[in-house]
Amino acid sequence: MKRRIWGILTFLIIFFGITSCDVPVTVQEAEPLNMEQQAGIDSAELLFRLFRPKCENGVLSSGALYEICVPRPWNRELVVYAPGYRDPNLDLRIRDDEIGGFSVQEIMNNLGYAFATTSYHKNGLSLPEALEDVTELVELTDKFTRPPLRNAYLTGPSFGGLVTVLGIEQYANTFSAALGACGPYGDFAWQLKYLGDFRVVFDHLFVDEIVEWPVWTMPGTVDADFIAQWGVFEPAIRAAILADWNAGGEKVKQLLRITGAPVDLSDPQTTVETSVETVVDVLWYHVHGTNDAMEIMEGQPYHNIGQNFDNLDVKRFTANVSVKDHYQTSGSLQRPLVTLHTHLDPVIPIQHLAFYNGKVNPKTLHTPIPVLRYGHCNFTIEEVMAAFALMIFKSTNQDLLVSTSVFPEPVQQQSFLTIARELGAYPKIVTPLELKKTMEPYERVK
Repeated sequence: MKRRIWGILTFLIIFFGITSCDVPVTVQEAEPLNMEQQAGIDSAELLFRLFRPKCENGVLSSGALYEICVPRPWNRELVVYAPGYRDPNLDLRIRDDEIGGFSVQEIMNNLGYAFATTSYHKNGLSLPEALEDVTELVELTDKFTRPPLRNAYLTGPSFGGLVTVLGIEQYANTFSAALGACGPYGDFAWQLKYLGDFRVVFDHLFVDEIVEWPVWTMPGTVDADFIAQWGVFEPAIRAAILADWNAGGEKVKQLLRITGAPVDLSDPQTTVETSVETVVDVLWYHVHGTNDAMEIMEGQPYHNIGQNFDNLDVKRFTANVSVKDHYQTSGSLQRPLVTLHTHLDPVIPIQHLAFYNGKVNPKTLHTPIPVLRYGHCNFTIEEVMAAFALMIFKSTNQDLLVSTSVFPEPVQQQSFLTIARELGAYPKIVTPLELKKTMEPYERVK
């Protein structure tokens, strides 16, 4: 397990709440190590043992599952993790999200932060209840821990990025700062239109290439059998895209040009590979999420009447509802917000970064960070940690302390520090025991 925990410290920022415990909880607490047990353990493994958390699991008032893990020692700061979109057809569960093979919970706890997360009360689109779920976690954590919290931060990727931005806008008294990544926080209505446009253009161009492909038509619900058979259709989609590239790629190029969906153009091979991934990923979200979106919106929000699709005779839709207001961010900030987005994100395009920055007020509280790379939420640990360091600095005016166990190699340390300084943050690299020592004053407060 040596350094297992340290490989990556990445997706952080915080989500918190006020929670009542409706069912008995299970608590696990680490046994202390004696001096003989500590002997022979390297610093990374020892710090893992020293920071092993006390965890509590239970159910929030909405029925959402939750987990809270508080390390010992503890810096009295909390990171609430808002998870991303989950297939509405699956059961509720706590997400054990990983970054580079390491769980976010382990990473946060071993930096000295308490960690809290939730399943939300439902999968799919879960606003506004998701905000209630995460804010309920804050008060519950404060009850669970002694001494009390100093600060709570909110963070999350993808759909969790939208929850994060809405959370920092609406709960400035709960969260001290937030880091949202690759989410549809710029314009949720635009996001639904992007997915819908992609589907109708793909249907028109490739309906004859895939056996029994179900074209999307009004009123717009997706057949349950199609969703259940996605594992059969996905290979067929990939085969159709590759076959078109082998024939010159005219249909694929037209699909990407009309919809604006990004691919990696760095060389011909990556262009083919990423175009396949773009098509599959965007269609997955449309197929698995459309019924849930229509149920939440109470109708069909997608509209394309009068829109020119390169003169293609695509299926036409008339919207009978608008996107609900609580899915749209306001841009009104009272606390620091950092947003991170890859510039070639095929699922939730980079336009959201510009959309949000255009309406944010005051702009001094928002720091948008574009990352020049293909992929949805495709960040390195150095990039995420640098963004997190910037969030901490903007909130507390203090430098983030990062253990050498997180970045064991000098080249990693230098890369992280360089990126952070370019963003305007000045974190410090310390040894594991130095990091532990900084927690001691907080542990003495009762």
